[in-house]
Amino acid sequence: GVWIPCLSRQWPKAFRQCGRSSMASSSSSAPAWGPAPATPARRRLARKTAPPLPTSLPTSSRLAALPIDVLRRVFAAGTFQELWYTRVACQRLAAASLAALQGSLVQAEVHLVTQDELEGLIELEDARAFLAQVPCMGRPLSASFSVAAAEWVLDQASQQSLLDMLRELLPCRQALDLQISAVLGVSSPRHVAALLGPGAGPLRRLGLSALDEDEIEGFCTILRSFECGELESLAIDNFCRDDPSVDHFLPILAALPRTCRSLDVRHVLPLTRAFASVPVGIRSLGTVVLMAEIFYHSRVVGMSFSHFVTHFPALPHISELRLLMGPGHYEEPTWPQGTVGGEVVAAALLEKFPGLTSLVVEALVESLTAPPLLDVAFSFRARGVEFSICELRAASRRVSPESLRSITAGLSAAHILQHPGFPRALQAGSS
Repeated sequence: GVWIPCLSRQWPKAFRQCGRSSMASSSSSAPAWGPAPATPARRRLARKTAPPLPTSLPTSSRLAALPIDVLRRVFAAGTFQELWYTRVACQRLAAASLAALQGSLVQAEVHLVTQDELEGLIELEDARAFLAQVPCMGRPLSASFSVAAAEWVLDQASQQSLLDMLRELLPCRQALDLQISAVLGVSSPRHVAALLGPGAGPLRRLGLSALDEDEIEGFCTILRSFECGELESLAIDNFCRDDPSVDHFLPILAALPRTCRSLDVRHVLPLTRAFASVPVGIRSLGTVVLMAEIFYHSRVVGMSFSHFVTHFPALPHISELRLLMGPGHYEEPTWPQGTVGGEVVAAALLEKFPGLTSLVVEALVESLTAPPLLDVAFSFRARGVEFSICELRAASRRVSPESLRSITAGLSAAHILQHPGFPRALQAGSS
């Protein structure tokens, strides 16, 4: 056979025009008498310029096209902030987002603080945390408010419903059901009645910063009222400063609702007789002052370890105890020392509180061994009882800030500073 050069020049052009299928068939049926044609060079695709991204994605229009019941299900899984922002997209989205929030229960916690701590009269604390919550049927939202404790502010709150004043600070307030579940820092029981107006909801936590002798009868009336019918926690600071006797404390124990599970009083004298009458429904109790001398309005609060072992009543229904531990008492200057001493302290406390599962300690320290926090903590944890320190303060001015920091470092290395309130309390104690 003879190869014709003119055909070899025309072949690649014809070969490229016949497509992939023709190329495969032509290569399989190529004549045996000529050399195989060269494979054509692969052409690179021309690069196309990508279209510019739109400035705003058409999410709203797509969501607005969905049925209203589907939108409600979609928004039911969103956070409060997402629903709040979505309501401005269009009318249908606004209706769906408000429908997802409709009837959501918000339990408000009201803190009465000094007016110097606030920029205004009422503030919503940590608004980001509130907006990050997911509205869910059966699980209420939570919100914390700070209210100036000035007399004229509380009088205004009694005339104009505090509930309405708090609701004004919430987004989508027309769709929310607001209730006051906690009032803390109240300086007088009469303010409790003024703050809890009609429709405020059942109060679950109540904290008084002071309670005088002439206010006990009115306070007992409040405890028996409908607003406190579901009270779960009661804390009283500066109890009857002029006469903190058991006779003033017993009417409060008699007026406690059956739902109350936590009681913290500072301070009642004598403590052994006062806590002997605590109702069996109480599960969390405080504050027991052990091996310390606290000067409380011309009186001294605290008992020695030997007095506690001998005279303190057994309370098997208490599962959480708040204990103030000091470096020593004038009747008994030192704690039981060493590992054996920690075992002795833990055994004595568990003998008085056999159902104890959690011990929250406020410590007045002189050193790592006064009081022996490490040994006591290890002994309790070996028995399966949770031990945590909520506050750490110097027992006297002789303890320097450097010594307090070294004690804190030693306790932190042992992993016993795990109570949520410890960092704030430590800062206050260090100052």
